[in-house]
Amino acid sequence: MLSSPSPNPLAWLTVFVALTIGATFANSRHLLDVPRSVAAQALAPLQTGASRLGHAIAGAASGWQELSRLRRENEALRRTVEELLQETVRLRSAELENRELREQLRYAEGHRADAPLPAEVIGFDSSTLLGYAIVNRGSDAHLEDGMTVLTPAGLVGRIVSHTPRTSTVLLINHPSSAVNAVIQGSPGATGLVVGRPDGRLLMRYIPQAETVRVNDLVVTSGLGGAFPRSVPIGRVVHFETRDIDMFQEVIVEPFVDFRKLGHVLVMTGFTPTKL
Repeated sequence: MLSSPSPNPLAWLTVFVALTIGATFANSRHLLDVPRSVAAQALAPLQTGASRLGHAIAGAASGWQELSRLRRENEALRRTVEELLQETVRLRSAELENRELREQLRYAEGHRADAPLPAEVIGFDSSTLLGYAIVNRGSDAHLEDGMTVLTPAGLVGRIVSHTPRTSTVLLINHPSSAVNAVIQGSPGATGLVVGRPDGRLLMRYIPQAETVRVNDLVVTSGLGGAFPRSVPIGRVVHFETRDIDMFQEVIVEPFVDFRKLGHVLVMTGFTPTKL
């Protein structure tokens, strides 16, 4: 079997030297300028494309990093906004509660004889369209049925039932509620204030001879002994007078906003008359 001849080192050296001398000669004669120019022109689009591709890849990577950074910052800002919003709500609630309690304290200081006891509204009887409120005081606090409940703004209602720790209050805007009242400025303009389904109050049995005006103030008259005298109820917003009727009827806007009822006062010093 014949073996292939081993390469001759001297032959390879001769070829290398010849190529070197040829290249040097061609370069000195500028014989390679045209091939170089043609090769450069042929490779230029490829070099440009490669350069643009490199810049695009680098730009995309940089843009992705920037987008990720912006997302992280946006998430941090969102959490900060949520925390600030919660803190604002908490502070606003505390401010409103403190204002309400300060008003109650001021009222209690001016009505010590009535021994007003603070209580918090903890619920409403949903079966009666907000006609009854539940407060967190009961017989353990010496509360009894019939006691008057109010706020510094005006009359709320009266206790109709209780447990050791809670009491149920019949609100004056409930249709079953009835309060003897008088219109201030018209000494004879007495009547009976009852609740209406729309939350306003209706004052009935006002004599036709009495003059009633819009914005007149309506307060408790004390007649019948169920409520103390001169507790604010509301203001007149509308009235109807017809010659054929024996009495006038007046629509009264209550001073108390029953939708926002939070804290109340129970007049423990006033003993209602039991008829």
